[in-house]
Amino acid sequence: MKKIFIALIALLTLLVACTRKVTVENVKKTSTPTLFIHGYSGGKGSFGGMIDRLETSSIAEKSLVLTVDENGEIHEVSYAKPTQNNPLVQILFQNNKSDEFSQAQWIENALLFLKEKYKVEKVNLVGHSMGGVSSLRLLLTSTENHSLPTVEKFVAIASPFNSFVDLSPNETIQNVLNQGPMEKSQRYLEYESQMQNISPTIKTLFIAGDKNDDTAGDGAVPLADALSMVHLFKQNGNPTNEKIFTGGNAQHSKLHENTAVDKLVAEFLWSDN
Repeated sequence: MKKIFIALIALLTLLVACTRKVTVENVKKTSTPTLFIHGYSGGKGSFGGMIDRLETSSIAEKSLVLTVDENGEIHEVSYAKPTQNNPLVQILFQNNKSDEFSQAQWIENALLFLKEKYKVEKVNLVGHSMGGVSSLRLLLTSTENHSLPTVEKFVAIASPFNSFVDLSPNETIQNVLNQGPMEKSQRYLEYESQMQNISPTIKTLFIAGDKNDDTAGDGAVPLADALSMVHLFKQNGNPTNEKIFTGGNAQHSKLHENTAVDKLVAEFLWSDN
């Protein structure tokens, strides 16, 4: 009986693992690392599941975990050297409640580390919540540092670029996508004034969640906020896409556990279609 029970548990575990796999057609394998950057108060679990699912699905390979301490020093855990198998690099901040300016500097330090140690010349950035905000701050302020790897693609998942500002009266999501938000926070105004620093070659994807309740957002970040940068990037000439996920799995912290999000991110980063 005990052996049967163990066998059933093993089978159930296998079935669950299979249902969590991500299917992407025509995956192009490259040596360009993709950096995953967690949000405010986040940690290894924030993107750990997505990274594991992408690896289990043979789409990409978990390569490095880089922890950046408050002094900007890099502490490395290596799983595999960046290779031709779409290497995944998880960035962790020792102080996970710091501001976007500090985190932008820490991301820059991680990029320099990758270039100096592994000769990395190109990267992709994927940020959840504040991780997207800090990544954008890096893109806006690091233009003078020509020693950094080139950012090819940028994915922002549920990032509050407009400081949690919701729709104004009579404003629609389509208005925000076409013209930008009516109410602009100080953060957003800074971004707007520095968009000329962004290379128009960077391809971007903005993901937002809508729980389909009365919040018009993912329960933490309003839809209007998560999509507030779409207009500015399109205006800047960047190839830009946006996607709204709906339902219970579109809640703020569930978006990076949503296999539909996994699939979209993987297709954007690596599909050869």
